[in-house]
Amino acid sequence: MKDVIKPVPTPDTLFHDGNPSSGELGTIVGADWLNNVQSAVIASQEELLTVVKSSGQSADPARKDQLLQAVKQIAWGGASKPTTLAGYGITDAMKIDDWGINGYKELQVGPGREFADIASAWNSLNGKTLKTDVLIKVDDGQYTSTGIGLGNQPFASRIRIRGNVANPSACQIRFVAGADKNSHGVVFTNARGVEFSGFHLIGEATENNWTHRCLYLGEGSQVWSAENSLILEGAFAGLYLDHGSRFSCSKLRINKVKEWAAVVSSGSHCELGYLSVAGEGKNAQIKVPLRLDANERTAKSAGVLSQDTSRVWVTEGRVSGVQYGFLCTRNAYIWCDGSVVEQSVIGYEATAGGVIWNHGSNPVATLPQGRRGKALNCDVGFQATWAGLLYAPMATAEGCNNGFRSLYGSTMVVNSGWAKNCQVGFDAHKSSYLEAYDTQANSTGCPQTYLPAGNGVPGNYNGVVCFS
Repeated sequence: MKDVIKPVPTPDTLFHDGNPSSGELGTIVGADWLNNVQSAVIASQEELLTVVKSSGQSADPARKDQLLQAVKQIAWGGASKPTTLAGYGITDAMKIDDWGINGYKELQVGPGREFADIASAWNSLNGKTLKTDVLIKVDDGQYTSTGIGLGNQPFASRIRIRGNVANPSACQIRFVAGADKNSHGVVFTNARGVEFSGFHLIGEATENNWTHRCLYLGEGSQVWSAENSLILEGAFAGLYLDHGSRFSCSKLRINKVKEWAAVVSSGSHCELGYLSVAGEGKNAQIKVPLRLDANERTAKSAGVLSQDTSRVWVTEGRVSGVQYGFLCTRNAYIWCDGSVVEQSVIGYEATAGGVIWNHGSNPVATLPQGRRGKALNCDVGFQATWAGLLYAPMATAEGCNNGFRSLYGSTMVVNSGWAKNCQVGFDAHKSSYLEAYDTQANSTGCPQTYLPAGNGVPGNYNGVVCFS
């Protein structure tokens, strides 16, 4: 483009008209100046036409927007519009992997893999938007940890954590003590919708390594496990739910924990169909280390505890070798139809406003006696105390000292069930009520079948048994 043309050569660089009456002459325009103007106009036109033509247009005298269209195409990139920030010269922007995951992603955990442990893989997702599922896949093997903390992930429902789902014992996580002689298991906090499947979690409860629990859910966490894909073993407690958390796993196995196999507390919700609990023995006990409990209390092997408005569903569970099979207290609920407790101190107990529901079902070809809740060879089979409610029609107690017992203002309904070979079959004490209609014919081998012995007659401090 040419430089700016020089102004007209007059004292004030302006054009002036002549005045014949005064003899004043008009501005004289020379050929040099006019040629400069012509040259500048042509140069400007050529510059503008270059812009227009670069946008793929030809000069059209009828149009007045060609320059505008050309400028818009230049501004918006046209055919050569960059597809990356780097194309615009921006080199310090965050990459997509730094802030989000758009496609399915698998994070490998194991020796020689990208991540050495589950927690590292989980933490790599912190601060990212997960638009699709992420699988944390753990290789078979034996791993050790003082505890695995997994929490505060707003996209947790996109995360699947899997070991060996078909054979969880092939993927073991053993909890070892830290400097304080404690270990903590897998701990979920504020994590909703996570899958955790395919693991055998192993802890201890010794002076030098006190594993508080194998699996803990708190602060409203929601976790689920695939069927028959989780084993909890050896810690002080197996499964612990708190603070309105939720967990579901069919065919969960809990073996040889030192106190509660499963604790569901503080408004939590747990579904454990076909649960299997093998305790250390109904008389087994362990001292809690003085460093953890100033009273050095004694802990005893136990099954399922639901407390403080929590809810537990256990279809056809099996519990053996514990102090309590199922204990429900403080306005909580346990639904355990068809479950069996054997070789334990107390099979089922509802206390302090707790409710246990263990309803039988009618006989079918494969179950000629129907599906029944059972207590086998326990000190007490079914018990309600302190305003507890135990509703267990068709339940059976066999080989127990007390088959069915209601105490301290409680209510028990066990119609169509039976007590066999128990010292006392049906027993009500201290303002309690026990309803046992249609139980007399099948209740055999009991030195004392009903106590009080009279049907509907108060005894034992106003306890009442109604039977037929």
